Amino acid sequence: MTRHREFTLLPHSGKKGKQEMETKAAAEVILHVGLPKTGTTAIQRYMYHRREAYADLGIHWAETHPNGIHEINDWAHHVYSHKWGGWLDVSKFVITPDSAWAAFGDTVRAKAGRHILSSERFADLLPLPIGMDMLRFIAETIAPAQLKIIGYVRRQDNLIESHIKELIKGGNLKGTIDEYLENLPSFVFFDQSFLNAAEVLGKENVTVRLYERDLLVRQDIVLDFLEACTLPVLDNPKGEVMRANPSLNTLSSKVLSDPRIVKAFQNKRFRHKFISDMLNEERFSHCNRYALLDDETQRQIMSRFNEGNKRLAEMFFDDYTAKALERDGDYARPTLKNSELVLTYDDLVELLIVLRPPVP
Repeated sequence: MTRHREFTLLPHSGKKGKQEMETKAAAEVILHVGLPKTGTTAIQRYMYHRREAYADLGIHWAETHPNGIHEINDWAHHVYSHKWGGWLDVSKFVITPDSAWAAFGDTVRAKAGRHILSSERFADLLPLPIGMDMLRFIAETIAPAQLKIIGYVRRQDNLIESHIKELIKGGNLKGTIDEYLENLPSFVFFDQSFLNAAEVLGKENVTVRLYERDLLVRQDIVLDFLEACTLPVLDNPKGEVMRANPSLNTLSSKVLSDPRIVKAFQNKRFRHKFISDMLNEERFSHCNRYALLDDETQRQIMSRFNEGNKRLAEMFFDDYTAKALERDGDYARPTLKNSELVLTYDDLVELLIVLRPPVP
């Protein structure tokens, strides 16, 4: 698939364009439902570090109330989404979620233009029954402003594999991979997410895009997000040196999820991090040709979501995009067998030296 989007993006018009931008998009809130592993962190970083320049154009990246615990968290709007619970400790926020929402509502009513919120937690909540209540609460909080949603989806077999790797990287995978697959996270149920949103807000206020490299504007998620929201490009995001949230390769993911390693490295974060850093180095990049989940598991995953994906596609996608959400005749990547040698002699020596028992 090679038909990536080449739409015309809005240029940066400078402060003189602020009045025009506010007139075109007065009293509007865009809720970015940040599905994990769809470039959400890259979007948040880009927008956060350019928030003052965008504010000059009447486009407001909402106050994130940063607490300094982790830079990546400070770019996003987790304080708002964690009103309904989540993975962060709300007692560590510098402001309560209710206070943040109240202040946000006042800001929206005081400032014309467009206001943007983004958090991965919104993607967890949207498919659940509470998700519709969440949308109604936001709409009431920002009234009379218009609420719109944008979200990205990704083929579930690829998304689930990538999310498992992310959990392994942070030492947050609870139980085994099989146990994860038996109790999938809510955000993989795309049809529930966006059909619920369309019911509350109307289909015309819900935008769904497919996170598929060849379908993104110039194969870049930030440019695609800007185009989808009709936001001007302030500079080229491809010029940024480091990736916002690099993933583990298959080798490091497989090793760190092995029950023997999990048991041996429990409460030994330094050793866990060393293994992660070492096995994720460029010299092991060839391991990315391997899949963590075997072909049959991937087929079972996509079979489970087949009907829901069709419902989603019928409402939001054209035929070409809908086809990209299917798993039909794909080349199956091999899995990394336990008997396959992937470490050189020097790699093995380095591991033995660093992992040697501490001297009494």
